[in-house]
Amino acid sequence: MLSINYQIPSFTFKPKETTVTYLYTEESLTEIVDMESTEEDTTEIVVDKSTYKDRILTYFRNELLIVYVSEIAYIYKENSITYVVNMNGQKSVSNNSLDTLFAELDHHYFFRVNRQVILGVSAIKKIVKMGQGLKIETFPASENPIFVGKNKSLAFKNWLNS
Repeated sequence: MLSINYQIPSFTFKPKETTVTYLYTEESLTEIVDMESTEEDTTEIVVDKSTYKDRILTYFRNELLIVYVSEIAYIYKENSITYVVNMNGQKSVSNNSLDTLFAELDHHYFFRVNRQVILGVSAIKKIVKMGQGLKIETFPASENPIFVGKNKSLAFKNWLNS
């Protein structure tokens, strides 16, 4: 049998002194800081206030109507036509889908109740519990009943409470 002895050399580590060299002198640094501060004063910050629409374009017969978002009671889809109902009960048609309209509306005031209806908080007249879901009565009254399913009822309640 062959045996090999290995000898591991021992090392000792000494920390070296760390030196930092600066590329700028103190005078040049103050000049750079002064230049940066004057540049900041002239820079204007633009803040996007809101991406939500204030009004939408709808159609009533052969007329174009501008409906302000604050006047919308609810929006619903029936037979692939999107209807916008305002607080006076006037119904008009939009070319946009419910998904597009909901993305453009403020989610603090509007809630996507189900696949067919976007509901405005100001249009809610009464909420009735029906099993684990909810039935919404609106003003102006909706032609079709508006239901919130059990999966969305908790989110709907949280939206109402916000």
